[in-house]
Amino acid sequence: MKPAQVIVPCEDKDHAVFAYRFLRHRTRHRVRVIYAPRTPQDRVALVVPTRSVETWLRCLDGHTVNETDRYPRLERPGDCKGHVGVLVEMCRTGQLRDPAPRSLAVACDEYRRVLS
Repeated sequence: MKPAQVIVPCEDKDHAVFAYRFLRHRTRHRVRVIYAPRTPQDRVALVVPTRSVETWLRCLDGHTVNETDRYPRLERPGDCKGHVGVLVEMCRTGQLRDPAPRSLAVACDEYRRVLS
């Protein structure tokens, strides 16, 4: 049986070096880091909140948020289904609630890029 591997694709060499050094001491598995910048043809979206996804969920509920404060978690993970529909519609139409967190606007740009 082959030993398990952790494979991490990275967009630049600095991230690749960091990922390798970080992971090699935290796993028993072989670590392999791949330097592979995305191309415009890659249908991969990077969707990363600055602090936590709870910031986005609170914004999608219509509240004013910032990306430094902590916001409460949902009671159950499945409770975010309604938020997903709101986000998809906002991203599809390009009509984010104002003011939207910068990371949420970037996520919508990624969504539109991948689906175009």
